[in-house]
Amino acid sequence: MGARPGRKSFWNPIVNKIEKRLAPWKKRFLSKSGRLVLIKSVLASIPNYFLSIFKIPVGVAQKIEKIQWSFLWGDDKFKRKVHAVNWVEVCKSKDKGGLGIGRVVD
Repeated sequence: MGARPGRKSFWNPIVNKIEKRLAPWKKRFLSKSGRLVLIKSVLASIPNYFLSIFKIPVGVAQKIEKIQWSFLWGDDKFKRKVHAVNWVEVCKSKDKGGLGIGRVVD
């Protein structure tokens, strides 16, 4: 009650929870398929409850997607690796040639 879901600060706990879930996982020890499973099962499901109730601001959705693609490709804060495929292509369903991650915002 009284919360304003249109503000980015409302979504900070969700973004922090996603980042916190990734902290124990060392992406250099996981294969790309392991990272993909982690993204699909954990990272994509965390904001689902709030997304079913509130409309997410575009900036927050982009931040969540950035966290996901950075984790998938093995980026870190100081070094960005080469991304083999465009994120839009990765998010397509499997029958359309993607990996079936699903986008937070279209």
